[in-house]
Amino acid sequence: MQDYYGRVSQRLREEVPQRIQYEEKVGALYLGAYDRYFTQDEIRDLLVFFKSPVGRKFVGLPTYVAEIMKTGVTQEFEEQVRTATREIVAEEMNGLERRANAELRTLTPKRRVKQ
Repeated sequence: MQDYYGRVSQRLREEVPQRIQYEEKVGALYLGAYDRYFTQDEIRDLLVFFKSPVGRKFVGLPTYVAEIMKTGVTQEFEEQVRTATREIVAEEMNGLERRANAELRTLTPKRRVKQ
């Protein structure tokens, strides 16, 4: 059965984009968006820019920034998140224990001490 799901998953990833002509249609949408936003001269200028060393460097910027942000966010917040998580779990556990003890008191018959 697992082979079945694996095959279906594989085929869906491979065949659906082809069958719906995903790349062609998305490409046409991009071209339409650029065509409405930029003039032909601006598109030529963009092509020149992106073929230049600075343009090629700019293209890699999102990946570079994403790596820096991932590392920075982890370093900045990891310990704070860990501490806050421990505190919240402890508070919830204490509240659960208090509620359980209160519930037990209502269920346990009180014994009278004979004098």
